[in-house]
Amino acid sequence: MKPKIIALCVVAASAATTLVYLEATLSDTRQRLAQESTARAAAEARVRELESQRSHFQSSMWQERTAEPAAPKAVASAVPAPTARFADRGPPDGFGPTWGRGARRSDFDNTPAGQHARLVEEEVRLRRMYADMPKALGLNAAQADKLFNLIAEHQMAAEDAEQAYSGDRAGRQALEAQQAADLSTAIQDMFGSQTSEQFQAYQQSVPARRQVDRMSDSMTAANAPLSDAQRESMITAMVTEQQAVPRPQRPEDGNMTPDYQAAMLQWQQDYSARVQARVEPLLTPQQQATYQEQVALQNARRANQMARIQNRQGSQPAAPPSQPTAPLKQ
Repeated sequence: MKPKIIALCVVAASAATTLVYLEATLSDTRQRLAQESTARAAAEARVRELESQRSHFQSSMWQERTAEPAAPKAVASAVPAPTARFADRGPPDGFGPTWGRGARRSDFDNTPAGQHARLVEEEVRLRRMYADMPKALGLNAAQADKLFNLIAEHQMAAEDAEQAYSGDRAGRQALEAQQAADLSTAIQDMFGSQTSEQFQAYQQSVPARRQVDRMSDSMTAANAPLSDAQRESMITAMVTEQQAVPRPQRPEDGNMTPDYQAAMLQWQQDYSARVQARVEPLLTPQQQATYQEQVALQNARRANQMARIQNRQGSQPAAPPSQPTAPLKQ
């Protein structure tokens, strides 16, 4: 009888320990979900606030354009000008208006009120496009506000400066590299080197994140949604494979030649196969079936595109024997 009692006591103690562990895990999960819900609610509230400001400024712009000539000064003085960050890297003199948009920009757009309206619109776009960035970088609501505002100001200045390099692909690439370095330095100055490095890593993962978002939508429609752990693992796998084999380099003149398009399609198909080998073990059987359907559809589209490219290549006149066709520059 005693051995049975001892065994029952051991089982009871084990069950009690397991129950305590499960309760602690459940409590941690509830707390994490509550924090994520609070952060998401704050982000959505901020987007609604920005959209309200955008509507207000769009209304102001309409009133400004239809008002008497004296009205612009009153509206402009009512809104403070945004911080003049990156202002020293604007386009050279003689390249049109402040924002380089020609007739698409009105006089009101060059006022402090118009600039602030543009800043709000850019921040709304960024918050929708990079909604998961604060979580990926571990930022609270206040830090996320500062970072989104900083990036929005940088984007505005970058668009202005790029207008001066229309038709100059090499000059524009050099400018983009300098702008990226400027933004990295600004983020480091505001948040520290760790956040700056995390932001650069996040930027590199954006194409993979969008791909996973589309895949996640398909999984949800098939009643087989991805978990957070699956999403993060898939993003990591895609980023790794993107970096493992670089994309084909575009010709120096920037033209989308048939040879470049064919090389790009071949790279995409190879990348898709490498990702599939890494991703499928992470999925349930139902998710695998949905994923394979998407891959088959993508392969069919690539095959159709490749056939059209090969037809164009075959219709091109052959080069004379004394002037062989130059190979695609890598």
